[in-house]
Amino acid sequence: MSVLFTSKKAVLFVYVASEKQNYLMCYASTTEIPIKKVKGEILALIVEYLKHHNGKIPAEIAKPIRSVKMEKIVEDKWDADFINNMSKKVIFQVILGANYMDVPSLLHLGCAKIATLIKGKSPDEIKQILSDDSDKVETKTDA
Repeated sequence: MSVLFTSKKAVLFVYVASEKQNYLMCYASTTEIPIKKVKGEILALIVEYLKHHNGKIPAEIAKPIRSVKMEKIVEDKWDADFINNMSKKVIFQVILGANYMDVPSLLHLGCAKIATLIKGKSPDEIKQILSDDSDKVETKTDA
């Protein structure tokens, strides 16, 4: 069991079973691990993702993406549902958190989701999507 502290002093107790298991297990069985650059709610999402995969690295996402539907891009439907239920703002925070915590499969999942949002769009549309303050996530049918 590890105790993760976030930037806002949120605390999560987690059983470490993840891609980072060896790294985190170098600490004692109950250890405080400060993670100051990740907000508590984002850390909770990262932990949820790691718990779901239970130490198994998911199948790699094919690049370039071939669809705008996450269900067709990832093998695990849970991954598609997990990332599809996030706003763009949260997806970007998860990408940053996964990068900071060195969880490449979640980093790639988040980047693939952003790629689905901009696939087939013009530069002006991409700029609008990436800078849009409305934060709604839209998908289109396959081209």
